[in-house]
Amino acid sequence: MIGDNLQNDHENIRWRSVFNLCDLHSNQAGRGLDYSKFARSYQVVLCNYRVFSDGQDLVERYTFRTAGGKELCDAATVILIDLTYAKEIAKKPVNEMSNIESWVVFFALGGDPKYSSVIAEITRAKEGIAVANETLLSISQSPEERARFRSRRIWLQDREHEQAVMRETLEELEKKDAELAYKDAEIANKDAELAGKDAELANNKAELAGKDAELANKDAEIANKKAEIADKDAEIAVLRAQLGMTQ
Repeated sequence: MIGDNLQNDHENIRWRSVFNLCDLHSNQAGRGLDYSKFARSYQVVLCNYRVFSDGQDLVERYTFRTAGGKELCDAATVILIDLTYAKEIAKKPVNEMSNIESWVVFFALGGDPKYSSVIAEITRAKEGIAVANETLLSISQSPEERARFRSRRIWLQDREHEQAVMRETLEELEKKDAELAYKDAEIANKDAELAGKDAELANNKAELAGKDAELANKDAEIANKKAEIADKDAEIAVLRAQLGMTQ
């Protein structure tokens, strides 16, 4: 299986393995809800790369465990098989290869002419691999099977291409949406700033109007005082006139 990216430590393939395994285990038909009757589920991943940058064994099994290693159960297991060991294993005599080592060499190097003699020896020694090899040869020798295989491969490639285009289009649309959202946020911030300025101006106008009202009240008070003084002066003048007093 092709790796996703060393930059993220092949995170996608690990998450994908968990997703497929959980989906496989939880969709066992005809078993009701008696969980103890569920069959064990295995997600086997053949990798032509190292999933973990700090190294890994030829076969690694992952189940549900605590940080200390205590197993919750073995109902679901992810198995990673590292095909990068194939060339090193191929140096061993076939009779010293384990079954899994033989399969790793077959899967990884079966199409490489440099290892045809090793593959032939493995095929003679391992019955299961011989059956698999005969199936592959029958497909490659039959025009009908080759045509079907080629048609399916083209269909898969076309679908992958369409999905890639759709992903790129979606990513572009999401990027545009993000840019528009950022612009909208900037406009909203500007509107908020302008609203704040308007509120400050309104407050200032209100303060000035209050000051004007205070001054008008003071002017009215002064006018009233002047009117009172004028009335008093008029009364005094009348009294002086009555008394025959002159100024």
